[in-house]
Amino acid sequence: MSFHLKWKVAPGQSRRRTSGSNNRQWIVDPHSTLRALIDVAEDELRKINEIGCEWSEEEDDQEAEKEEEVEIIMKERKRKSKPQPKHQPRRRAAGEKESKNAVKWEGLPPDWLVQTVRNNEGVNLTHIFGKILTGSDVAAQQNRLLLPRKEINNILLLYLTDIEKGELAKEIAMDVKVIDRHGTKYNMSMKFYNVINAFRIISPDWKKFVRNNELQGGRDAVFLWAFRVQSELWFAIDHGVNPHLEAGANEGDVAATVETGSNEGDAATTGYR
Repeated sequence: MSFHLKWKVAPGQSRRRTSGSNNRQWIVDPHSTLRALIDVAEDELRKINEIGCEWSEEEDDQEAEKEEEVEIIMKERKRKSKPQPKHQPRRRAAGEKESKNAVKWEGLPPDWLVQTVRNNEGVNLTHIFGKILTGSDVAAQQNRLLLPRKEINNILLLYLTDIEKGELAKEIAMDVKVIDRHGTKYNMSMKFYNVINAFRIISPDWKKFVRNNELQGGRDAVFLWAFRVQSELWFAIDHGVNPHLEAGANEGDVAATVETGSNEGDAATTGYR
């Protein structure tokens, strides 16, 4: 059996067949030449396959790591985007007892407060609450005033804007200006604590307020008023003697005389229930 092969000569090579020419060797022994080419091709293919397999395994590991990272990221985003429950303070049910430290203001606002609001071009003056100070309210290491829950829920929350209520529900401290009967201004914050379901006025300035007004736990009562100055929330805090001590009576008595004048030492008569 004879084979007639037509070889294509590469550019720059001669078609002349000489004994030293590789072309002549290929034509003389075509089977060996093809076998050698096939062996070389198979060897190269084997190497390519090996390289391809190693690359595939590495790529699989990388893809698995990427998928795991993506899954973690997606879970974290889902957790953050999930609407958090709004821990709005509950309203006190009908018939539920008020705080034993709660006191009520009756009558007109004190003169010093009215003048303060006018001087600062304030509006919407509203009485929020009164309470007898506790030992923790005036403790130097506390730097806070705990606010009565019922009055805050039923009065102050109605006074606040939706944005302010939203920030408090997220336990974000809201900056407020606080002014005392001497006209001294303090920078404080109001914050809602979900753990205890209560509001607090917090600030190192609260300690200054206590010191400047010589307040004592159990002896004094404070009264908080709110008003707006160019839409900003301001608090004014007046103080007087614990009505139960002043009246020399038991808790639940109706009236007492406390210091509420525009100047320290001035007196006005107010009622408590």
